[in-house]
Amino acid sequence: MTRADHEQFQWSALPPLALRGEGSALVESAEHYVARLAWTVGVTIRSLCPLTHSVHGNRKRDQALGASGFCGPGRQFKRRVLHIEQLTGSDRVRYASFWVVDELLAVTGVGRDTKQQRWCPECFWDWNDDSWEPLIWMVELQQTCPIHACDLESHCRRCGCAQPTGRDYRKRRKCYRCTAALGADGRAATRPTYQAWAEQRLAELVELCATPGQEQIPFERYDAFVRGLFEVSQAQPHLPATLRAAVARMRSNAVRGRVTLRTLVNLCALQGTSIPNMLLDPRNAASRPLIDLWAGYKALEFPNGRHSSKIQAYRQYINDMLRKCGKRYLPPMAVALRKMKLNRDLAREMCVECYEAYEAAYQRQGAYSSRVHADRAFGHAVHMLEMENGNPFAPSDVRKVARRIAAVAKVPLATANAVTRSAVQSRRALERARVALLNSIKGPENGLGQEVTSVEATSE
Repeated sequence: MTRADHEQFQWSALPPLALRGEGSALVESAEHYVARLAWTVGVTIRSLCPLTHSVHGNRKRDQALGASGFCGPGRQFKRRVLHIEQLTGSDRVRYASFWVVDELLAVTGVGRDTKQQRWCPECFWDWNDDSWEPLIWMVELQQTCPIHACDLESHCRRCGCAQPTGRDYRKRRKCYRCTAALGADGRAATRPTYQAWAEQRLAELVELCATPGQEQIPFERYDAFVRGLFEVSQAQPHLPATLRAAVARMRSNAVRGRVTLRTLVNLCALQGTSIPNMLLDPRNAASRPLIDLWAGYKALEFPNGRHSSKIQAYRQYINDMLRKCGKRYLPPMAVALRKMKLNRDLAREMCVECYEAYEAAYQRQGAYSSRVHADRAFGHAVHMLEMENGNPFAPSDVRKVARRIAAVAKVPLATANAVTRSAVQSRRALERARVALLNSIKGPENGLGQEVTSVEATSE
């Protein structure tokens, strides 16, 4: 080796493995790249994670199984990717993740739990040393394998167990519980025609993220597109009211860190463009005429994945509260979101009509200062009712509780009475939603749903 070659050569702690599928829609995911890297050097994935400190100052290895893993979106993956790039001396690992659009996407932007592995059974069946797991498998909108056109899977066919993401390279194609092979003949479910179109738009975005040298796209690009779209809609009075309302809703929801891949694909459908055009040349993409043929415009209905049961229960609670308490008092939506462990942005995106109807009704209840006092009184009412009886459908002395609430929360008796009655209905609506959620996940067990219905009917 000459002196010039020696000066250009860069030493690294780990071998800079070439990223497979670079620059294409089938780029290797950063999760799989790290698993392959760890197997190559004979260490565990956990040992490659950066060293962190706990709140007590204790040193520990950052887990690869965090909410965003190595691919994102999220709060931790960029630090992990940078750490791997420093170890390998290569700046290409970021193009195996959603680093390019990280400023836009919400933590739930890909629509599924990235802590769980997803795969194509045909790809795992034909696996060899040159195979890899593509980044596009991680996105909920991608329902089929781009190569075999069969359904992507996330649970073992034998035992039904989900597979954790950060698994060793040689163990990734077997179930971690029953050790059955995950490779098998593929299955293909019937899907609407627009699903294939949506997957093409998604492939264009992944290809953009995998392009070497592509700079990170700032949120202002997305905001410029949505703002331009809103201006175009305002200048076209002949547009249907539903379409105009949809554009206005997109403008109000254009917030940094709240964008999802579903939103981007729906904007493409609205404007007849691609995601790269939308983000790289927002003004031109927004200046095209809006498609005014959709008099009954609504967002494309994509599968909800693991959130479908929670979304159904959330919708049931919202409808119950609007029907029974809409003219009395509505508690803040955070009450339901906390109980159901549901992300607000996800609820807004998947149940936009219910979400906006509830928020509008809640805002109409008065100024912020008055709502604060009523919300505090509502919290006291729920606590007192729970202490009085654990069964939400059992009869309660509402007037007695209301008098206590008025004294404790220092609100008028009329307000305390309305808040207490809404607290009773909220507890019952949450219980109905909980039972519906359990029944949708596990099926009715021991007549649980019938038992709640009978108790409710008796109490009323």
